Amino acid sequence: MNYWPEELAPKKAPDDAKEPFQDWWRRVRSRFPNIPADVGEQWLYDNWGSSPYGYLISQPYRFDVAVWDSARLAEIRERTYDWEIGGEKSENKGRVIIRNLGEYEFRTARYLVDHLSFPRPIIVLDNRDGHLRKGIPPVPESENLPASYLLIEGHRRFQMGLYLQSMGKLNPTVELWIMTAGSQNA
Repeated sequence: MNYWPEELAPKKAPDDAKEPFQDWWRRVRSRFPNIPADVGEQWLYDNWGSSPYGYLISQPYRFDVAVWDSARLAEIRERTYDWEIGGEKSENKGRVIIRNLGEYEFRTARYLVDHLSFPRPIIVLDNRDGHLRKGIPPVPESENLPASYLLIEGHRRFQMGLYLQSMGKLNPTVELWIMTAGSQNA
């Protein structure tokens, strides 16, 4: 986000340990004033420099927790599968992860199965108005963003959630972080 300025990256210790989130957040918080700590941790801190959305500028966005009917998850489009409508490929990936849960312990999958909900809200960009479009700054010419709800962070959770919802094994409602262009958080 904000083009991942190197001076804001989480520091690495000589033993390659990553700077603790709370220390990092205290250091960089003023550069991301409208981003809630949970979003900062799971998107910026955990994915620093590796998210394909590093070109997004945080200041024009408001971040709100929204409660959605879990059936609406299919409205969210995911870059992993070329913005597929309906989420069939995402759901299939979630099926593979959940069905293989016995072979390996994936903590997030276990949480979803046991609690019927996400351990943390996924992050979704509301681009239904098409404000982000290919080749119009800050979007690179190579990025073709549809006018839709777009998954920004939480791909595995989203995939597993889609599958569990299709099986009737997800709570009727789920919490999401919604990024909305416009006024900042109060």
